[in-house]
Amino acid sequence: MYAGGKVRNGAARVNAKGFVTSWNPTPSGSVHSLAVANGVVYLGFFSQMGGQARSNIAAVDATSGALLSWNPGANGSVSSLAVARAGGADRANLAAINVTTGVADSWAPSTDGAVAALAVTADTVYAGGDFATLGDLSRANLGAVSASTGQPTAWNPGRTVP
Repeated sequence: MYAGGKVRNGAARVNAKGFVTSWNPTPSGSVHSLAVANGVVYLGFFSQMGGQARSNIAAVDATSGALLSWNPGANGSVSSLAVARAGGADRANLAAINVTTGVADSWAPSTDGAVAALAVTADTVYAGGDFATLGDLSRANLGAVSASTGQPTAWNPGRTVP
């Protein structure tokens, strides 16, 4: 991609004055998701970052763009990321990954289809996507789970996509 007069491969950082910085983590393809927390940028959907193998997800230093050792290795595309808490195991479309170890924690609400959007509050994770169930409850494309337990909440907007 060409951003602010500089060539970048899939990711760029723009400062407050609108100038592209030297930050350049060089993903091997498109970045479909991004989240920032505690000086770390988490990116999703590619096979390499900074010339090193990463399976669909990676973490880079927010200041330097240097690839970090965190490498949970997702076996499918990562189309949405949200960082709300620190959390190898099989998960169905929705997981919490420990930001230090890269290991999936016990939080595992699961959906029967792809999750394309996430929003996180202190106690709730909202998910949107192409699914009919969230946890063990019927949720048409939109639902919410407890941020601490992963259990579906009573919130059910009944959203359907034509």
